Amino acid sequence: SFVHPFYCLGLAVVTGLKYPTRISIQMLTELYNPYSEQFGAKFKSSSFKTLNKKSRHLLSSFYEKYEDVANVDKTHDIANKIDKVKETMQENIVQALQNTEHIESLASRADVMHEQAEMFKRKSKVLHKKMKIKNMKTTIILGLVAAGGIVGVLVPFLMK
Repeated sequence: SFVHPFYCLGLAVVTGLKYPTRISIQMLTELYNPYSEQFGAKFKSSSFKTLNKKSRHLLSSFYEKYEDVANVDKTHDIANKIDKVKETMQENIVQALQNTEHIESLASRADVMHEQAEMFKRKSKVLHKKMKIKNMKTTIILGLVAAGGIVGVLVPFLMK
């Protein structure tokens, strides 16, 4: 509140708990001169509550101006913008962490697939060797059977 010693004019403002005190004092300081000019002399001679209707227009204009702190306080406006930016950055950090988790999951799955591919490669080499040996055995057996057939056919002719 702001009290002028000459008139004993007192101004007070009632605000919510979150309304900045600095802005309340700014409003009282700004309001004092126009109010004291218009109603200061009348204040001494007036009775209780007689200036309410007369000063309503002036007080309403100040109420409307100071109702929203952002209208009169650039610091509050900037603080709100900073809070919004902080909130956006926090959301971005959460998203980045989720992306990191997703990338780690993909990397883990890629490692598993790589291990499976290596195992497939080893098994295919083993199978290839087995098939090569089996093919060689079959070729040798067929060669022996063919040689035996030829010998079996030629030996009786040659023995005669």
